[in-house]
Amino acid sequence: MPVDPARRSKAITAFLAVAFGLGWLVQSQVAGSIASGRAATGQPLLVGTGAPLLMIPLAAAAWVARVWVEGGDFSDSGLSLGRLRWALAGWALPVVLVLATAAASLPFTPLDLTGSAMQGLLAASKAPVEISPGLATVLQAGFSLTIGTALGTLFAFGHELAWRGYLLPRLVAELGLWRGVVLHGLVWGVWHAPLVVFGGYAYPGHPALGLALWTLFCALYGVLLAWLTFASGSLLPAALAHGVVIAAGEAPLLVLPGADPTRAGVLWSPVGLALLAAVLLAIRAGGGLARGLSRGPASLQRASSAEAA
Repeated sequence: MPVDPARRSKAITAFLAVAFGLGWLVQSQVAGSIASGRAATGQPLLVGTGAPLLMIPLAAAAWVARVWVEGGDFSDSGLSLGRLRWALAGWALPVVLVLATAAASLPFTPLDLTGSAMQGLLAASKAPVEISPGLATVLQAGFSLTIGTALGTLFAFGHELAWRGYLLPRLVAELGLWRGVVLHGLVWGVWHAPLVVFGGYAYPGHPALGLALWTLFCALYGVLLAWLTFASGSLLPAALAHGVVIAAGEAPLLVLPGADPTRAGVLWSPVGLALLAAVLLAIRAGGGLARGLSRGPASLQRASSAEAA
């Protein structure tokens, strides 16, 4: 159902007010647990702390904007399964990027296969079963890329319902394709400010630089997620790609414990950002980026209508 431009602008404002108001309130509570978790273990948290809680204000923001302000429903949210190949792309592309970033980071940080990075996590977990750090590292990495990603995708869905399901198509309709795509990613990045600045999320000890790098990461990764969403007409590929970041984004630090995320090691480091930009340029050079994005918000409506039929 087409939305009146004036009502759409009001709905976007309402969405941002709820998403940032409630979202930053929840983040202020989650930030403390992230900081204390790192202090207790000496290692990053590998399970996306707060992801289940953070999806609540975002889902609420999408509902308020869609139902209360626009007077509509969720028919153009991409609530369809889409084609399997896009779901596979949503999982495989970020997994390859995470692994490639780890490999490309070796010149900047030493590789440690002894499992020393896992020792703090094992000590903090107080597991009743003795397990070697090396084996625990292998099991954690495998879990992160499979079952952990599946769980991360469930948590990510509430986020995607807001960012790619609501804000992205509305900003594209309001501002045009590329301005809408880029701005939605920048907003997504800034939304994480309390976690990054006060919780040390992603870049512990680097609040200002961390927020700048994280916002750039979200802008670039947002282009990839927008492409997956518009090309498939479904939120599932983007939710899978988001789930990989939640569950496995920090997994390389298990074997690169000395990595500084403001330099290398993880996808949101400068090394990872360079690889992410290169992948986007490669997709663009092949014409896939333009073809996928050109389907635009209408692809979500068409996919939902086809699913209903």
